[in-house]
Amino acid sequence: MFIDYLALMLLNLTAGLFLLGAYMAWGLCCGEDRRLWSPAFGAVGLVALLTGLHMTFTWPLPGPFNMAFGEMSVLFGAAYLAAAVAVGLGWSLVGVAVYGAIGGLGAVVVGIRILHLHLISHIHLTAMPALTAAGYILVGISALLVLGALASKAAKGLRILAAVLLFLSAGLWGFNAYGAYWMHFEAQKDWKPATMHAAAAQPASALAAEAAK
Repeated sequence: MFIDYLALMLLNLTAGLFLLGAYMAWGLCCGEDRRLWSPAFGAVGLVALLTGLHMTFTWPLPGPFNMAFGEMSVLFGAAYLAAAVAVGLGWSLVGVAVYGAIGGLGAVVVGIRILHLHLISHIHLTAMPALTAAGYILVGISALLVLGALASKAAKGLRILAAVLLFLSAGLWGFNAYGAYWMHFEAQKDWKPATMHAAAAQPASALAAEAAK
């Protein structure tokens, strides 16, 4: 059994997508202090960046899914941390959106490649693996729409469309995230850390040593 933190990453991704959708739908138009959104963006970015870097360096998952989840999480986390700084200081988000759009194109490539290589047919990391590829593609399209909406502030329709797709993306990844928690609890309910194995083996070793005398 391998131990991973994929469910955490998926739930954080869900929160981030929903947060950005809410920001596009209401944060840009309701006249409130946009700095209020900065801590939430920062929280999402921190979790995504730390877990993504660790996964990128250690590869705890089978096959190329370390690239799909780990490397994409690094880009996602960096973009959200940058957004947190920009929103907190009142800077424009267009530059961050350009970075996010480039990462979004990468997400589209990842989603298409998962389908092309039929990876979802023999590896089951999420509640419904077929949704994983669609989730990547939808997130990538959403990132492009966010860039378009932020670059042309008068495009209210584009902003609302971006928000709708972000909410839909959050729903897809949220379904995977909560399903992953449900399945991981069952799969790992009997797991014990090495320290517990060592403690359980110690009495047997002591008896063997005593018998050898």
